[in-house]
Amino acid sequence: LRDGSNTMALTLLRSVGVMGDVGTILTPDAQLKGKKMELEYAIVPYTIDERSQAFDTAYSFAYTPIVSVQTNRHQGVITNSKTFVSIKGDYISFSALKKAENEDAYILRLYNISDEEQNAELCIDSLICSQGFITNLAEDSEMPITIADGVLKVKFAPKKIKTLKLKK
Repeated sequence: LRDGSNTMALTLLRSVGVMGDVGTILTPDAQLKGKKMELEYAIVPYTIDERSQAFDTAYSFAYTPIVSVQTNRHQGVITNSKTFVSIKGDYISFSALKKAENEDAYILRLYNISDEEQNAELCIDSLICSQGFITNLAEDSEMPITIADGVLKVKFAPKKIKTLKLKK
């Protein structure tokens, strides 16, 4: 806190009954009233020059690792390892990669965790897409963005989520 005493505040659980960034959305179950919680936290000290790496470290605790599962033999060819999307840019964090709700496309959701505008380059496998669009959280509007040689350049406003639709 900026109280002149170097006080550090830590929010372990934030549970609100209403969210309002994109309209008013009631979230009464998010309040978790009467529920017991067990929380873990870590303090990641850093210098101002290490801020981007500190954010990456802190946000990495939130993700469950991807698990592979062996299946029976079936048609198809795929390499042993594959990178579908890689992200180059400070303070840009991955949120989700999923199938689009109503069409044959993928939704990639990223966010800028800093309080400054950021630029990112997304290297995208051509098997996933050749067309990119900026869309909203509901996936119902589109603004085309250029993919050149498998690279999609995106500008992020401070502390904002960006939802991209990737089509073949």
